[in-house]
Amino acid sequence: MRILERAEIVQYDHFKKAGNLGDVIKHPGLIAATSVICKSGVTFRYADTFAGYAFNPLLSSGQWKQGIGKLLNSSEKIDNPHVAFWRQLWHCSVGLIGSTYPGSSVFVLKACLQRSCRFIARLWDVSPLVITQLMTAYNPSDVSVFPRSATADDFGEPK
Repeated sequence: MRILERAEIVQYDHFKKAGNLGDVIKHPGLIAATSVICKSGVTFRYADTFAGYAFNPLLSSGQWKQGIGKLLNSSEKIDNPHVAFWRQLWHCSVGLIGSTYPGSSVFVLKACLQRSCRFIARLWDVSPLVITQLMTAYNPSDVSVFPRSATADDFGEPK
C-alpha cells in the first residue's frame, strides 16, 4: 500500500457503485420527498453539492448486483407509488449490462416533471467528466453546473 502525496487528488467514480444498495434506499426516498414538496405550477429548487453523473453505465463488475440487480426479476408487488416510479425510471433490459442508472438529479427532475413542477437546480462536482456530462444532459436555463466544490458562501442569502 502506498501513501498518497498531499497534492495527489483521488477522484471518486460512482460507475462502480451505481444502483447499489445505498441507491436502492436513497433514490425512492428522494423521489418521495420531492413528490411531497412539489406542487403543480410551483418551482422546485434543488441543490446537490456532490452531484455525480446524470447517467451511470452499469459495469459488469459493479455493485448494482447487490442493489437493483436483486430487484430486477422480483415478482413482488410494489404498493408504494414512489418506489414504483423509481423502479420505472431505472428498469433496464435483462442482464443490465450496457444499461444506465440515473443519478440523483435525474430522479428529482423526473419527479418534478411527473407533478408538473418546474425544476431549477444547482449542481457541484469536481470531476471534469461529470461536469461535461451534466452540462450536456441539462438545459442551462434550468440547471447551473459548478465545476468545483460547493462552499458555505454558495448558500448565503439570495441577492
